[in-house]
Amino acid sequence: MRKFLAVALLSVAAFLAVPLPGAAGEGDVPTIAVMPFSNVNKDKETDWLSEGIAETLTTKLGSVRRIRVVERQRIDAVLNEVSLGQSGVIDPESAAKAGKVLGAETVVTGAYQKMGENLRLTARFVKVETGIVSNTAMVTGDYNDIFSLEDDMADNILRNLGIETSTSEKQKIAKNPTTSVAAYKSYTQGVNLMKKDQFDDAKAYLDEAVRADPNFSEAREDLAFVDWARPSANSSLYLKKIDKPFSVTFDAMIQAARTAGMDVRGVNKKKGILRVHQSMSLLHGGHDIEVEIKSLKNASGVRIFSQAEKVFCIGMRPLYDWGQSRDAIEKLVGAFELELYRGRS
Repeated sequence: MRKFLAVALLSVAAFLAVPLPGAAGEGDVPTIAVMPFSNVNKDKETDWLSEGIAETLTTKLGSVRRIRVVERQRIDAVLNEVSLGQSGVIDPESAAKAGKVLGAETVVTGAYQKMGENLRLTARFVKVETGIVSNTAMVTGDYNDIFSLEDDMADNILRNLGIETSTSEKQKIAKNPTTSVAAYKSYTQGVNLMKKDQFDDAKAYLDEAVRADPNFSEAREDLAFVDWARPSANSSLYLKKIDKPFSVTFDAMIQAARTAGMDVRGVNKKKGILRVHQSMSLLHGGHDIEVEIKSLKNASGVRIFSQAEKVFCIGMRPLYDWGQSRDAIEKLVGAFELELYRGRS
């Protein structure tokens, strides 16, 4: 069953590799994508910063209305699909390649280096159209003051893009989810394990993050997701955390089912349950699909099950469906991702 899950997730990555309508080049609002930062020292103790810095910068820049920032979920999917996320270093040519797939005009690539108690962050701005590095930025400071360094880097990125921010936007950029470096480290490690579907290990790190800072709301939210996901991780064909509110996610799933030509046979928004049916055709058998969506404060957990419908004459489900359950899931997920990232908020 985990094989089915892997295939389903790969299909999502393939779908996300298609540029979305209205991404780059629409009006005067630039679209940027922040890639994982590479670890110059190759020190495993600081590997966690690679995703952590990119995640934080994406969140901070997402507070600014005059730019579009590509969601981390889309970036992760595309990097995995084109095998750019495994090497640890993304050169300008690879950045431009990924940027075109993501519909971005500028890709921010970066590196970090720990020198004693100091940490240096550097960033390069790659123009997707030409693959040329247009500018660079660098900040250096105390390793334990990583949050200030990230604030300074976010300001540098905005200056390089020629973006002016309002007072309220500056306040949002300066706001950090935690002041504890230990909590931040454990949280980032937990999120990285979540992406690999290693929910038990992710739970351990997220528990540490919450213990280090009980007010760390993002860590508590992701902990709620892995607590919900772990008991059924081996039996679901699709399991993912979606960085959209519950109502947006639930409504997008209903519309996606209809767009995919499936029958919506049961809706219980209070319990987060959606029952969908794919009718039998010449190409595939009929399938019953159950979608479970969990509210995670600012995000949602999505779990999808599929099984062949009962054979009318014997009242039993077939023992084998030759991958058609997976196909039904992929069809629904493709429509769901398109609906979800159509620009709805």
